[in-house]
Amino acid sequence: MDKINVVNRELPDGRIYTGECIKHFGSIEFKGQGEMKYPNGDNYVGMFDGGFERGYGKYMFYDGDVHYGWFNDGIPPPGTGFLDKKTTSTKCLGSFYNGLPNGWAIRMVNGRPPQFGWWEDGTLVKNMTNAFMWIFEKIRDETKGDMIQIYDNGMFGFGKPQGDCDTFYGFLFDKEGTVSLGNAWNFNKDHHCAIFKNDGSLVFDEYNDGEFVKHSSPEDILWNFRLRVEE
Repeated sequence: MDKINVVNRELPDGRIYTGECIKHFGSIEFKGQGEMKYPNGDNYVGMFDGGFERGYGKYMFYDGDVHYGWFNDGIPPPGTGFLDKKTTSTKCLGSFYNGLPNGWAIRMVNGRPPQFGWWEDGTLVKNMTNAFMWIFEKIRDETKGDMIQIYDNGMFGFGKPQGDCDTFYGFLFDKEGTVSLGNAWNFNKDHHCAIFKNDGSLVFDEYNDGEFVKHSSPEDILWNFRLRVEE
């Protein structure tokens, strides 16, 4: 198998691919980093495997909406992502299924205060916003620029970077849909954190560079977070 790159390779259905491939026995498999242009004007940039959009990528709809996240066979599967719907002035960061928030997610509509909690098919069924509204307000006041952070390793954040992109305070979403609220260092949980697990449960724990130290409390996370965002 030989690794090659192709430019503007047109497929029978009208799609056009540019990017990395593997050539074997006279056939070409899209594999690696690439871009796919669709006949309707949509565009995908990200990882390919087995000839399909598979892995982390960015899907840009013809109308200006954008979805960042994890893809499988051209379709965003259940998993973490960020949907920026410019057509409705809506931003949603968290777990998705069939294009709707399912699991822990933060949604902002037309500049109104964010909503955070557990979502099912686009409906907020466990509203945790009020418990953390002071965090949203502090982040909004202290953060310069966009509060949404999109990292090269496929993680997503809602909060405040500190110094460089590897140090972060706020809501950090991983690929599996688990959310940590608190401090992250090199993308590892650090100090007191509230952990929103992908089964809908919530725990408070203390970590040291990603290693569990002991169980914590809501008071610890509130004190620790206030201290750090005000530094």
